[in-house]
This record gives sequence, C-alpha cells and structure tokens, in this order.
Amino acid sequence: MIENIIKDLKEYFSKSSIYLDMNSTDENKIRLGCSKTRVHMNLYWEDIFYLIDEENRFGDIKSAIQSKGVINKMGLIESLFGYLSYEGLYSYNNKKLKLWNYKLNSFKDRYIEGFYKDNYAEFSIQPTVNVSIEELICNFQIENVEINIAYPSDIYRLIFQGIKPLTTFRIEWDNDITISLRKNDKSKLKLEEVEKYLQQALFILNIYYPQVFIFGSSNNDYMEHNINYKQKFAGQIVESKHIEPIIYYNEGINSTKETAFYYFYKVLEYYFDIIYNVLMI
Repeated sequence: MIENIIKDLKEYFSKSSIYLDMNSTDENKIRLGCSKTRVHMNLYWEDIFYLIDEENRFGDIKSAIQSKGVINKMGLIESLFGYLSYEGLYSYNNKKLKLWNYKLNSFKDRYIEGFYKDNYAEFSIQPTVNVSIEELICNFQIENVEINIAYPSDIYRLIFQGIKPLTTFRIEWDNDITISLRKNDKSKLKLEEVEKYLQQALFILNIYYPQVFIFGSSNNDYMEHNINYKQKFAGQIVESKHIEPIIYYNEGINSTKETAFYYFYKVLEYYFDIIYNVLMI
C-alpha cells in the first residue's frame, strides 16, 4: 500500500520543485525535498495514518486507501497535504524547523508568516502597489547572503497551505510574494542570524522601493497605492553595524501613525546617544 501511495505522490509532485528523496523515504517516513531551496522535510507514516483514522474529515482519503491502497486523485492529495499543514505535522516531525505564524502588534489584521530550515529562511511580504507580481520580482545581496523577492517557493506553499485560507499547493498563490534568505557560499545561515539579515533586507526595500512592500501577511485585502513604480537594482550591499535603528525604522514603516512616531523617535535617539558619547570622550 505504501509503495502505491509513494508512486501517487511522485506523480503529484512531478511538475514542481518538490521531490521524494528515495534514499530516505521508506516504510517509516516520507522525506520531501525542494530542489530550488534545498530544504527537506520528514513526514512519518504513523502520524499520517493516525490523523486519517482519528479525523472524520479524512473520510474520502481513508476509504480510498482502505479500498484501493491509493490516493491517486489530485483532490485527495491536495486535501491530505492541506490537513497535514493545518495540523502542524511539519513542525511536529521536523524539530529543526522554525515557524513564524503570529500576530504583529502594530496591526490589527497583520501577522508574521515564515519559516527557517536547512540554512534557508522565507517570509511573507505584501505588495501595496497596483502592479503584477512579475514586476516586483528582484534580488540583491547583503555581504554573502542572497535576498530574493519572488513567488512563494513550493516548500513554503506546502508548509502554509493549510493555514492560509482558500489555498492549496497548486493554486491561489498568484498574488502572493515572499522574501527569502540564503548564504551563497559554503557557510551556513544560522537561525540567530536570520533577523539581522531580514531587518537589513526590509530596510533596503523600504529605501529603494518606498511604499511598495509591507512585511507580514493579512487575510484582508491590503489597500493598494497607485504610485509611479519603477524597479531598481540594489546590487551587493555591505552589512550594517547598527541593526537596532534599522529594526526601529522598519517597525515605523510597518506601524500605524500612532506608533510610527515612537519608532522613528527611537532611531533619532539611538544616533543621538552615539554622537553624545563620542563628544563626551
């Protein structure tokens, strides 16, 4: 039965960057890989079948497996992976996977959505201009860290399809865009480095593309601005030595008018303290 299901899954993912790592997929687990991000995820058969047995909503999948030992209909596979995402099985089965999916204090309807695994990080951002996603795709470097603004990767879609309303792995992602980070040499992007580089990347976007992107995600349609948009090339940028004021600035950009004043004030205060300390020496 498992062999038949593996065959169905290989066919399902055949036109995507997701593949089954057959060196590690066996009677105990599925190991999914993403060729573009080089991220891998484990899913254990025991947990999958437990969910199918326990949840009433898996009725169609359960009957298909019990009667034929297959789930070769695309709708069944879509439903299965949607439920695995919704139930948090990726996080449960992959201890080194770090997920962000919580509310931003600055907005009533916005939240952080992203993940880190295998030296790769990817987060949701949202365009605020009335142009196609194709026009917003860009990339640049901060030291040896590649920053890409693009459609969500296939592994991102798998992880979050059960959390985002009305999405599946294959459809309803045409209006989504993410920011991803990975080092372009043999060194590794560590979890503790993610925020440092992410904040710098958001700062660069706010400078080069003002009023074009906003960090985080929302279930509501964010108000679009009809501004004169022109794509720019940021190139390779030197890493900043002052991360704290960058964080304050990004918070100010992503805040309401009431809280933005505070964050921009904190930027001024930070550099005032530096200058004051220099003058007092």
